[in-house]
Amino acid sequence: SRVTTGPAMKLLRAESFCGCSSLLVGTEVICLLTLLVDIFLIALCSSSEPIRVVGVSVHPSVQVLAASWAFVGIPTAINAGVGVLYRIESSLKLFFYYLLLSFLVGVSIPIGFFLSGSACSTWVDKEVQRLGSAFVCGFADTFVFAWTLVLGVINLYLVYIVWSAGEEIAAEPNPGLVRYSDVSRGSQGQRPPGMVPVAEKNAMPNPPVAPPTYQGARPMQGPKAASYQGYSYGTVSAYYQSQA
Repeated sequence: SRVTTGPAMKLLRAESFCGCSSLLVGTEVICLLTLLVDIFLIALCSSSEPIRVVGVSVHPSVQVLAASWAFVGIPTAINAGVGVLYRIESSLKLFFYYLLLSFLVGVSIPIGFFLSGSACSTWVDKEVQRLGSAFVCGFADTFVFAWTLVLGVINLYLVYIVWSAGEEIAAEPNPGLVRYSDVSRGSQGQRPPGMVPVAEKNAMPNPPVAPPTYQGARPMQGPKAASYQGYSYGTVSAYYQSQA
């Protein structure tokens, strides 16, 4: 049997944020959330003493690295917030890569606990483990995995919204100009029927037209009558343009 391969599949961009607002509003909300999280991380940073976050002791060097990455995210988020207003694709692409890298680093932390088998000993008290390490540790691992999955999906959706906003801007950099251009094309295509007088150099030649005559009027003679013999008509509405 012959196998036919179709075109490569391409990820479709989102048309709205959460199904109720535009990508512009969604991107601005994501920029605001990123800005608040980065400021919070910088405020918690300590270069001399370790801190405990959800039962995990964080070394000062790790805190400095996290605060440095958060410091990079502040101007990136502000740049993306301004860029989505003025439809600058490069600003959103930079913010997208920042969020994607942050997502990968954030997901790698709980995965590291699962692979090392230290999730139970880190988050479950030893007194509780004596009740039955298999049951207690299994419940703790399931709880941590479920919350990691939920938060990871939410974070990945926010990254997808920023990517969709960048793709929308790349497809239509200036939607207002495109709309006005379509209206202009429509107005130019609707011309009144019939023949329109034009300049002699642009007019289509036709047989000479006799001067109009009226009952009781004497026929015109001289130069004026001769000028009527050379008058012609055309179908191009460029009379005023040729006179300019």
